[in-house]
Amino acid sequence: MIRLAIKNLFQERGRLLFSLGGVAAALLLILILEGVFVGTSEQIVTYPQKADADVWVMQEGVSNMHMATSFLPGNLDEAISAVPGVKEVTAILYVNNFVKIGGEKWFSYIVGLKENTARGGPWEIAEGTGKPGPGEVILSDILARKGDVGLGDSVTILNRQFRVAGLSKGTFSMVNSITFLTYADLEALLSTPGAASYFLVTVEPGSSPETMAERIRQTIPGINAMSKDAFVASDRSMARQMGTDIIRVMTLVGFVVGALVIGLTMYTATVRRAKEYGIIKALGAKNRYLLALVMLQTLVIAFLGLGIAIALAYLAQIVIPAIAPEIALAYPVGSIIKLGLASLIIALIAALLPAYRITRVEPGIVFKG
Repeated sequence: MIRLAIKNLFQERGRLLFSLGGVAAALLLILILEGVFVGTSEQIVTYPQKADADVWVMQEGVSNMHMATSFLPGNLDEAISAVPGVKEVTAILYVNNFVKIGGEKWFSYIVGLKENTARGGPWEIAEGTGKPGPGEVILSDILARKGDVGLGDSVTILNRQFRVAGLSKGTFSMVNSITFLTYADLEALLSTPGAASYFLVTVEPGSSPETMAERIRQTIPGINAMSKDAFVASDRSMARQMGTDIIRVMTLVGFVVGALVIGLTMYTATVRRAKEYGIIKALGAKNRYLLALVMLQTLVIAFLGLGIAIALAYLAQIVIPAIAPEIALAYPVGSIIKLGLASLIIALIAALLPAYRITRVEPGIVFKG
């Protein structure tokens, strides 16, 4: 049966290519849209992932950065440092706002860094300095390119002009960018002298971030403390709920369209072979044999189409960011497996519907006319 199925498939290569093209194109559409959704979600949580903190301390009731506000006394770092197991504490100021470049506004995470801070700043610099001075700003290199500004140019934040002193890499997403100022400058802009938004805590070797977060919460009232992994997960969840809804809708629409294309392709491919299946039945094949033949051919097309789609999707992961660096693509293995299973089920259902009709046809009819 396997030999017959393969021979029948490759007998008409044009028909096979049509089927493979339809399935691969549909799956590629779904993979790309899902890749954009996951990639954008990961871009949004880049800062808490890269800020080099084992534990995040923030205002009570706050559990993320995306669209969040947190203010605590700046001298709280002394109390945190006194908790057994804490190695180092770094305070940052933070606000969600806009960077105005020319006449256009860009939403950004604006982070205030203390002088000579060891963490919390840009992790990779494309040009210029990685430490802003008074009246200076470090912009995302992609944002600078989009706004057509460079080192020495001016941008406006909260109605005050800043000179671009550095361009950072990996700090831009389709939802937001990350912009760095001095702690003192952001403190003055927000009129919050002596305040801090988050404390980035590193723990002693051998200490568990989860255990230390719990210890800090129990020791210091009126705050929240979370391990890096928990904080990133919470921020990712909030970002997906708020900032990537449109992309999620596009992904769902893409899946529906892709499912319809796969279903129509496999249905059409089976219908086109209806007479061949009818002849096989007329020659004495049992219905179960006929259905197994259809299923086998469908699985071959679905697997080949999925393989082509995955190969093209990973090629797009290289090509698209090179053309449009603001677009990030990520394909979790779990998503690919789920997509593969879903596509196989859709393809089998679409192929077996016409095949079932063939099993109900009298064998002699295929020789008439």
